[in-house]
Amino acid sequence: MRHRIGFFLASSLLTLVNMPSQAMDLIQVHNLASEQDAQLMIARSNLQSTRFLLPQAESANKPQVNLAANATYQDKGNSLTSDDKQSSAGLTLSLQQNLYNAEILAKTDAVEAQITQSEADYKAAQQDLIIRATEAYFNILSARDS
Repeated sequence: MRHRIGFFLASSLLTLVNMPSQAMDLIQVHNLASEQDAQLMIARSNLQSTRFLLPQAESANKPQVNLAANATYQDKGNSLTSDDKQSSAGLTLSLQQNLYNAEILAKTDAVEAQITQSEADYKAAQQDLIIRATEAYFNILSARDS
């Protein structure tokens, strides 16, 4: 009987001594959950991919530069005395810029709205993670106390 009480007391003390080094506080739990939560990773990926749409939408409103070059050489002479050779070369550079294009502006506005929605979804996922991690943390603490 004495051995059981001594063993129980020793194991309890060892558990209490080891507990602070292994225990996690709520901030550590949240940080770990932020790195590993699938829902938050999905929301983060959706936000990043949506943000990449804005430069693509804005690119249609940027200046367009085109460069074309050509060269021609003709030798029409059939005899040794005839020197009927022609050559020509050309270079074309053009620059186009939309002054106003309602369709492009509407697409850009739509993408900006998508980004705003994705940011809201990401913040909601963060809040949901905080709630889930906090509930799990306090459920574990209450289970230890009971």
